[in-house]
Amino acid sequence: MPCLSTRAKKKSCYKFITFRAGLLWVFPLHGRGAFWEHAPKPGRSGRRGIGSPSRRYRGPTISRPRSTSHSPPMHRLRWIAIVPLVLLLAPKAVAQDAVPTTVVVRAVSNDAKLIQDPVGGARITIEHARTGEVLAEGRQTGDSGSTDKIMRQPRERGATTYDVPGAAQYETTLDLTEPTRVRVTAEGPLDYPQATQTASKTVLLVPGEDVTGDGITLTLHGFIVEVLKPSSTGPQPGAELSVRARVRMLCGCPTEPGGMWDANRYTIRAQLLRDGAVVAEAPLAFAGTTNEYRGTVSVPEGGATRLRVMAQDADRINFGAVTRPLSQK
Repeated sequence: MPCLSTRAKKKSCYKFITFRAGLLWVFPLHGRGAFWEHAPKPGRSGRRGIGSPSRRYRGPTISRPRSTSHSPPMHRLRWIAIVPLVLLLAPKAVAQDAVPTTVVVRAVSNDAKLIQDPVGGARITIEHARTGEVLAEGRQTGDSGSTDKIMRQPRERGATTYDVPGAAQYETTLDLTEPTRVRVTAEGPLDYPQATQTASKTVLLVPGEDVTGDGITLTLHGFIVEVLKPSSTGPQPGAELSVRARVRMLCGCPTEPGGMWDANRYTIRAQLLRDGAVVAEAPLAFAGTTNEYRGTVSVPEGGATRLRVMAQDADRINFGAVTRPLSQK
């Protein structure tokens, strides 16, 4: 409908506002503020100009009494009514739906294979990098993976190394609403507290972009070292202490001279301690049984209170140690 304009200060017309809800707001057509209130009256000039005829007498004029109330103008009342309705029907911001995103994590022994079930697996934690909120946690389970693919075959870019049936992993599904930077932590092997190591890294995860295959890999450095002999009872000062120990990779993989994990590269030794200081030490040699090493240490005068066995491979940054208390007979 065309708008009707006047020379008066107010310019009113029909106005239609269509909202999303399908509501039609029509400005008032009756009462004060109606558009025709200010339209020129028929037979009257909008203003008196030069030469215009004098106004004829039309009899006594009865003036309406002015209202003593101070009501706000009608157009203000209309806007007061419109604004809350606009705010009510305005489109609201809708939160993005969470998208399931699969994430695979694998903890690997340095220079060896996956941390497997026989050594307790590894504890995996995924947390929000900024807030610290734990998004997922659990244990890596499975076997150590393929020796050929991990240790023998040359690795080609884009080829999988750890993703074979039964290989140890931790898999979870995160509900992500936006790209999220997470901190992934691995701790293991869990069955050997003296050998447990921790590694972590941060990764940006994107909703719907699954991280599978080899997944996020975390490398743990070290050896599992165990004292097999002696028991907690040690010899008298001046005697020879026979020591036997077991040394394996963190994944439980075997060590021996000339083997896949060549003990000829490792330094394995026994130390006697008193008051925290080393008072005697001796190397341990291969005992003829896979993973086992033996030797003797002379107990000095004054005796010793603790036995420590250490394994070292500095070239590959693998170190392991275990300490056992000794008591005199």
